[in-house]
Amino acid sequence: MDNTCGCYQGCKCGGWKQLVGRILLAALFLIIGWGKVTNFPGTVGFVASGGFPMPELFTVLAIILELGGAILLITGFHARTGAWMLILFTAVSTVAYHNAFADASQQIMMLKNLAIIGGLLHVVAYGAGRMSLKYWDKYCWGGKWCPDCKVRLTQGS
Repeated sequence: MDNTCGCYQGCKCGGWKQLVGRILLAALFLIIGWGKVTNFPGTVGFVASGGFPMPELFTVLAIILELGGAILLITGFHARTGAWMLILFTAVSTVAYHNAFADASQQIMMLKNLAIIGGLLHVVAYGAGRMSLKYWDKYCWGGKWCPDCKVRLTQGS
């Protein structure tokens, strides 16, 4: 294989398109996740308005999913795991907060979230690419339960 990034046969992009895509996807979660940290009481109130029990716990979980998933996605170290974390967060928040289908703005928010999930599924399917920490990671912590390691083991790399 003569390509440099693995995105398609003959590609010479070096993975920079995958890196930029991961950064653009993760930026949203990084910024909003940090906003949850800096406005924790307000976020707890918002989470409570969604009908979640124990809103403090769910706020902490949301912060972990958003910031943790975004960092994994940007660095490319276990990007598939990070993408799954962000998919989980986005799917739950879509069902909880964007379910008023008669409201056009809520429909747009729901469709936006579905598009984000689509982009994250692309990362799950194809991985982080060569411009990632995962590419240089020779020792994986996850074994058979880690999405990145399962792909690496099945591809023989």
